[in-house]
Amino acid sequence: MGIKDEQLVSLNARTSLDSPLKRDSLVLLHSRQLNLRPEPEVYIDNTNVNFYNDEGDNLLHISFRRVEKEIVFNSGPVGGDWGDEERVDLPGVFFRDDSYVIVYDHGDRYQILIDGRTVHYFTKRQGGEGTSVGYSVNDGTVSPIFSSTLGVVPSPHLNHVLDI
Repeated sequence: MGIKDEQLVSLNARTSLDSPLKRDSLVLLHSRQLNLRPEPEVYIDNTNVNFYNDEGDNLLHISFRRVEKEIVFNSGPVGGDWGDEERVDLPGVFFRDDSYVIVYDHGDRYQILIDGRTVHYFTKRQGGEGTSVGYSVNDGTVSPIFSSTLGVVPSPHLNHVLDI
């Protein structure tokens, strides 16, 4: 898979998107490695990807929880309470060691694809465009599910992202 115009976001960091996540656009997140081994000594072993608007609201929180064997989706306003969690099973969603996640904005919801397959639709709860993305792990987690740096490619359409 050839990837074009890749930005980078390091673990426990946040970066502005070159072009916002808005209706009919997408962001591709690319990892050069995949680690599905849980860290059982950690209370909550998770790796998080978060999309924020200009006000700092968390538009989409994707939490990969290896011990719980689930992917958790949520959102919440800056300084406010989280909404109800939506969960899907983690086993069986990854097919590649150099995995990728695509978040596609349908206007009223986000479509989340992993390695080319849709795993969830998350109805929007916060307004605004996604202008930055954060990548982090919970305290105590030593090894994230993905590589220590993620490739980030915002795009108006999939053909711009992949050499297909």
